[in-house]
Amino acid sequence: MNSLRSSAETGHTPSDRVGREQKKWGVRSRALGARLETRHVNLATHEDIDKLVEQVSTVAKTTKEIKAKISNEVWDRQKQ
Repeated sequence: MNSLRSSAETGHTPSDRVGREQKKWGVRSRALGARLETRHVNLATHEDIDKLVEQVSTVAKTTKEIKAKISNEVWDRQKQ
């Protein structure tokens, strides 16, 4: 059986086919747009996490420096 049938046999016109193709591409375009938006949000979240990690690291380092300074000051007072 031949899968290529004429528009008279199927009842569809060539413009029906174009309309179906446009709908397919419209759905694909929306899906791609949604995927790109999700990717953008994920990338932004990743960048936010990187900034937070850097900030926490800086705070931890500063805390250690303050603890060391306080410890040295206490040590110096005990020596006197």
